Amino acid sequence: LGRQAPVAEAPPAAPAPGPDLPWLQGHEGLARILDAVPAQLSLTDREGRCLYANAACLAEAGLAPAELPGCSAIRLFGPERGARSRQQDQSVFETGRALPAYREEAAGRWLLTRKTPLRDAAGHVVAVLTTSFEVAGPVPESLGQIRPDDLHGPAGG
Repeated sequence: LGRQAPVAEAPPAAPAPGPDLPWLQGHEGLARILDAVPAQLSLTDREGRCLYANAACLAEAGLAPAELPGCSAIRLFGPERGARSRQQDQSVFETGRALPAYREEAAGRWLLTRKTPLRDAAGHVVAVLTTSFEVAGPVPESLGQIRPDDLHGPAGG
């Protein structure tokens, strides 16, 4: 049986777009909006399979949309960044907590990246949303450092 990935419960939706904005309706409309965001957005499941990536993320990876379903973080982000991303995703699944924004270098640029859990209606983490924004110049080291507690929860708890 084909199953669709669960979608996190969202607050009540805004009114549907008026007749002058029919291109904004449905999944295609949402995809257009997310593709216009000047950031890399990706969504992965518990097994590390990529469920979604916006146009910026696909362009960075050099992938066509048809190559995306089920690809790994290593294929999407490259060996070093992909392995790090997978470890961080696993941490979000284990702890249920978002990772604070952290800086990382990718392809000679600085990114500010954040990992956020997406939950189903029962509150279970079903996917991790990764957002990465390019920043001009290096991000100060004091901003966005991931501590061991961020990955595994406080020691002893």
